[in-house]
Amino acid sequence: MNANGDAGKKVWLTEMGWNSSQVSESSQASYLTQSYQMMDTHTDPAHPENGPYVEKYFWFAYKDFGTVDLWGLKTADLSQAKPSYTALASRRRECGDRRSSMR
Repeated sequence: MNANGDAGKKVWLTEMGWNSSQVSESSQASYLTQSYQMMDTHTDPAHPENGPYVEKYFWFAYKDFGTVDLWGLKTADLSQAKPSYTALASRRRECGDRRSSMR
């Protein structure tokens, strides 16, 4: 982007997440927290004044899809919040609603 004169433009990441059928639920929450912290601090070394590259990022799914596609922050029937739900809720309290969202 810098080479094309777009150094000041921000990026939006959509549909990010980890499937908790492939990683543990606690790892899903940990990865969520780590990735959001990284995106808040990762800047272009040539243009640190522009702040972080990523302006907004969106978690892929609010709830799981059945019993195999477990991308959600809650179980498919919405009866239980997974650790990632708590991690994102904590994150939103810390930084407000302006950067982290759920699709």
